[in-house]
Amino acid sequence: MNLRRILLLSSCLVGLAPVAAFAADGVFQVGAAKVDISPPDELYPIAQGRSFFDPVKMENVQLPWTGTHDPVYARAMVINNGETEVAMVTMDVGGVPVAADLTAMIAEKTGIAPEGIWLAATHNHSMPSVGRAPGGIADQASDPASKAMLDKILAGAVEAVVQAKADLQDARMGHGAGQAYVNVNRDEFIDDRYVIGYNPEGPSNKRVDVLKFESVETGEPIAFLVNYAVHSVVMLTAVTKDGGSEVTSDLAGWTSNFVETHYDDKPVALWTMGAAGDQNPLFMALYNQSNEGRVKPGSTDLGTGGWALLHAQSARLAEEVIRVSEKTEADTTEVAIGAGVATAVCPGGKVIMDPKTAAVTNEDAPDVELRLQAITLNDVALTGVNGEVNTVIGDRFMEQSPAQETILITHTAGSIGYIPDDESYPKTTFEVTSSRMKPGCAEPAIIEGLAQLITSVSSKP
Repeated sequence: MNLRRILLLSSCLVGLAPVAAFAADGVFQVGAAKVDISPPDELYPIAQGRSFFDPVKMENVQLPWTGTHDPVYARAMVINNGETEVAMVTMDVGGVPVAADLTAMIAEKTGIAPEGIWLAATHNHSMPSVGRAPGGIADQASDPASKAMLDKILAGAVEAVVQAKADLQDARMGHGAGQAYVNVNRDEFIDDRYVIGYNPEGPSNKRVDVLKFESVETGEPIAFLVNYAVHSVVMLTAVTKDGGSEVTSDLAGWTSNFVETHYDDKPVALWTMGAAGDQNPLFMALYNQSNEGRVKPGSTDLGTGGWALLHAQSARLAEEVIRVSEKTEADTTEVAIGAGVATAVCPGGKVIMDPKTAAVTNEDAPDVELRLQAITLNDVALTGVNGEVNTVIGDRFMEQSPAQETILITHTAGSIGYIPDDESYPKTTFEVTSSRMKPGCAEPAIIEGLAQLITSVSSKP
């Protein structure tokens, strides 16, 4: 393994990390697996994690989790070119739990180098949130329910990688892309301020990326890596069972399920979230904004009717993934792999808007560390950021990426929260008021840093 260091030139990028480039010296192999990480049935009802502001009652409302509607999964793919291995893990959770500990657990169990282990959350809002407090496993909530859920998620993620590695088989690779009109910009201007709503004229990227891996022996797909910019929030806070919400894998997981079912459940479809910080699904079970002429909040929770919205939108996304897959020729059997990480430290800050007057104040906050990742597979660059990146940043990065094909994956290795584009700060959007960073750093750090990281780790066969 050839280790070297990279220099990232942005003034915000101060962290240096070892990276590696691996030549394609052997047979290209891929394995994939998925493991159920749903909360144990005996834990229900689960009280934590579903608090939201009810604009009718004008108070926070706590919704319990009352059951599992459909399983949530950890999905894994291991890629091996004879010289080294990399692993990609996606989980149907809000954010990657205890990322450093989980990476170490996978590395110890499988022998895969930590810099070659990718963890990503589908950012599913319909799953209890555990393991996202600062620190390691010992620093997380210690109540029995939280501990049981975290233990199952971690064990499932590790087991998925173990099974994927055991399933390694000779493979070939191909990349394709399509379009899906399932997302929409959500920063809507209502009553003299921006709120989460519906903004069809705002920036929104409709691109669906599909990385396809198929068996050399059978020609059947082994795995797909899918990337699209949308929040998995169709069923967010919808009351569907016994006065509470049900756990579901929502838009990301249902899309993966539809793709896998189409191919007789033989491949594993890993969903990854693109630059979707300001992107919601077109239709949600609970529509939570109001202005004159609109249906008032409180009467728009479709409840169990939301499952039809989820089915329609995830099926449409899955259809596009399948369409792209069927026209994509997987003919590459010699694959060079590059992998690397880098860090960037940005000044912390909070933008606070008074909900009654819309007056804005700014406060200093602790600095924030961005973690940038890249895995290159020949001319395809998989890049990662540990936060929720706005669409504009993603589009600008794609334009400057040195790779022939670039996929931006967000919510990798934990999450530092929202990363708005600099132009959004004066608008005081939801993403801005929820961000932990001042403007002027994160956007160039991501665009310049990832471009340089790709160049540093790229290696061709």
